[in-house]
Amino acid sequence: MKAFKTFTIVLIAIGLLIGLKFLFFPIEQNKMTGPLPDAKTPPTPVTVCIAGSSALEDKLLATGTIIANEEAELKPEMNGRIVYLFLPEGQLVNQGKLLVKINDTDLKAQFERIKSQLRFAHTTEARLKRLLQMEGASQQEYDQAFSTLHTLKADSAYYLAQIAKTEIRAPFSGFIGIRNVSPGSYVTTTTTLANIQQINPVKIDFSIPEKYASLLNKGEFISFRSETVHDLLKAQIVVKDPKINANNRTV
Repeated sequence: MKAFKTFTIVLIAIGLLIGLKFLFFPIEQNKMTGPLPDAKTPPTPVTVCIAGSSALEDKLLATGTIIANEEAELKPEMNGRIVYLFLPEGQLVNQGKLLVKINDTDLKAQFERIKSQLRFAHTTEARLKRLLQMEGASQQEYDQAFSTLHTLKADSAYYLAQIAKTEIRAPFSGFIGIRNVSPGSYVTTTTTLANIQQINPVKIDFSIPEKYASLLNKGEFISFRSETVHDLLKAQIVVKDPKINANNRTV
């Protein structure tokens, strides 16, 4: 019985010693499994950025088309034969310059006839007006003369307008394109004589997404480059179409 107690006490003592070792010296195990004391861990590489402040500039890129400031097809307002032609291809013409004249011989003859009748109607109306005041003519006679006078005045204005339509003048200063007629050609109101374009200044037609429409307003300036001129140029916004393209939601 005494020997058993002694053996039990020895086992308990050994167990206490082992427990105290792990309790007070746990680092010994770590030293055995961790890196060697003399080994150095290499630094971890990092990337850094230096923060700073700068002005934020909003930029919107768009592709546009340069078009003429003014452009028109030159067409006659009446049928007839060309008796005068001045359409210098590729050349500048000034606004109001006579470019084409259509034969107006018949119209001028009619106008001269009306002018002669108009002079006689003026004389008749004035004479009947004096006679009416002296009761030497009836009101009906005077009214008839007065009506004839004003009818002839209207006819005179009509023929003057028709004669004016035989002249095609430059609607604005611009360059003449390729002409499609020659002197002596017979033309109709559907004949395109030539095109005229005003290319100084020019316009730029471009579209932007609907959500950016508020960024550009009339009177503001934009910068642009073209394939022929690589320098940065400026243009002023003169109009913004309020209509939105339903296909791609652009303005």
